[in-house]
Amino acid sequence: MEQNMDGTTETAPTAQQEGNKALPQLDVSEKGLIFRSKDNRHSIRLGGLLQVDDREFVDAPTSQESKFLIRRARPAASGYFYDDWNFRFAPEFALS
Repeated sequence: MEQNMDGTTETAPTAQQEGNKALPQLDVSEKGLIFRSKDNRHSIRLGGLLQVDDREFVDAPTSQESKFLIRRARPAASGYFYDDWNFRFAPEFALS
């Protein structure tokens, strides 16, 4: 409890109440993995594109003929913070 200058007292918020205010919201959908602040002023969305190629031969004499390749990997992160700043980060990891 804290006493104000005018003599009234207030109850200080508990640690759990303080912690719940700061926890981000998490949304998992077809749009990706989205983390948001409680006041919705900050957000980051994680997603991307992955193209793979798998070749499996059942009667192959050696396992060297079977292959699993990642053809293209494009992770992406986008979002905003402080209602004014937007960003998008999407590197390309493909052989040309």
